[in-house]
Amino acid sequence: MKQDQKLPADIRDSLANLGEDIRHARLRREIPMDVLARLAGTTRLTLGKVERGAPNVSIGIYAQVLYQLGLLDALGHVADPAYDIEGRKLAIKPLPMRGRGAKTR
Repeated sequence: MKQDQKLPADIRDSLANLGEDIRHARLRREIPMDVLARLAGTTRLTLGKVERGAPNVSIGIYAQVLYQLGLLDALGHVADPAYDIEGRKLAIKPLPMRGRGAKTR
């Protein structure tokens, strides 16, 4: 079984969408693959993997590509608490009380 087949379908789909979005951004900017690869400090082969959403490419390479496309700011919001709906729900739950009683003298 290939490594990427072990990933949940949601992860594979998200990476594929990210890769497709990166490819479209490159094409809109009319940047050839070899030029973007060189600017991002990688190879054309690896850039092709990024554009296909390969899970075995480091996040650093994805970040380099996004940076060269002027899209790095979006990466900084991936785990932004403002967009973390589940985290906000958990934050408003009351914290458990400690199990100590009052001190007596």
